[in-house]
Amino acid sequence: MTFLVALLGLAHARPTEGGQFGYQPDDVVVHYDAPGGKVRVHYAVEGPSVTLLADDRGTGVPDYVEQVGETVEHAWELFVLTGFRGPLFEADVGLGPLGGSEAFDVYLVDFGGGADGAFRVDGCVEGVCAGHLLIENDFFGYGYPSLTDAVDTLASHELFHAVQAAYTRELSVWASEGTAVWAQRLFDEDNVDFLRYAQAYLDDSGRSLDTPPVGPVPRFAYATGLWFDFVGLRYGDGALVDLMERLGESPGRDEIDVVGELLADHGEAWPEVWRDFGVWNLATAARAGEIQSYPYADALREGVPAFAEGGLIAETRRFFPLATTYYRVDHRGGPLRVATAICEAGLEVQAFPVQQGAADGAIHTALDPHLEEGAWTFGDESLSEGGYWVRVGLLGPAEQSVRTEICLGQPRWCAIEPECAVPGPDGGADVESGCTGCATVASSPSLAWLLIALGWLRRRPLRSSGT
Repeated sequence: MTFLVALLGLAHARPTEGGQFGYQPDDVVVHYDAPGGKVRVHYAVEGPSVTLLADDRGTGVPDYVEQVGETVEHAWELFVLTGFRGPLFEADVGLGPLGGSEAFDVYLVDFGGGADGAFRVDGCVEGVCAGHLLIENDFFGYGYPSLTDAVDTLASHELFHAVQAAYTRELSVWASEGTAVWAQRLFDEDNVDFLRYAQAYLDDSGRSLDTPPVGPVPRFAYATGLWFDFVGLRYGDGALVDLMERLGESPGRDEIDVVGELLADHGEAWPEVWRDFGVWNLATAARAGEIQSYPYADALREGVPAFAEGGLIAETRRFFPLATTYYRVDHRGGPLRVATAICEAGLEVQAFPVQQGAADGAIHTALDPHLEEGAWTFGDESLSEGGYWVRVGLLGPAEQSVRTEICLGQPRWCAIEPECAVPGPDGGADVESGCTGCATVASSPSLAWLLIALGWLRRRPLRSSGT
């Protein structure tokens, strides 16, 4: 998948005009018009940028070139059939036939391994834009299972950026790349690249949905395609059409606010929807099969990882809005306690038993909790020994994160008394140092290190999170 992002509103030179990934002086560039009449593919038959030239069909046009043109047209037809606007042509924004015709132009260029595709803008008018696509000319050295998989992925992803541009030129990178990755699965429900990004989201579930790492377009921005697929599975693909229409009507608005309005129109709100998203993400890979999840849940090779695991878990962690943290507890039986040092901080906790008391495997429906003064107790003395997964997260969008000590294990280790919270120096909520009543038994540094030494607590390295 491309690691480039178009700055909508900023026109780019076409490959025939030089610039980054442009054709070289020795390239002999010709074109092919796809059967539907919407798409023209430009490619080199000689020179450094020469494309795959095999013509097993005997049409006089390379098979690969025909495949690209036909696939882009098929993706176009599918997007329009789903209800989306089609990409704009140059004439729609007052430009002449930049590629020698009025068709939408696709250029097969040599990215040299630096990317594999891009949508680039030619011009904009009244907040919408038209542009052209760049797609790798041969895919030598790329990790796609097949040439067809590569073409399907790039044609659907990059063309959906052109669809976005027909609505607005103001999208956050996570919404732009996330919906484009979702479009890959709309085009091909078994798209391998989509599954790779879905796993990447699960690997970093503690990061806020709308806060990718800073710097060049990060992998996490693409990985949010899993969230948009969850929305599509929950409400139908038309919900994504509705989302794009709303974003086009209110350019520059925070996408999270717009999604909240969409959820409300479906009679739901962030807390319940985000809770179910977190549960679906847990019920993947080996934990799939017993409760509702994605139709491809068992194809996610690792599923969501535990942030920490063991018979007793005691740590200090910051919990971010629109993020989820998972723990796996090796429970010895009896009540299972999850205690925090902050009461009423907006955290929600769920506990899921593993099937047949195994350490890990398919999870059952969440246990009913008893909540009292910052502690959640699941089950009673009859609760069986075995593996349990615990999901911890804020109830949806929030103004700030929450930093707290957290303890998971048996009640005698995880007692807690009420505590208060104040804004921390970085904007999150922290335990106030002068508060009375802080009594998370397992929060003592000496006890925590003792537990680590005894092997009760096995922690994963802290990962970067959104701010």
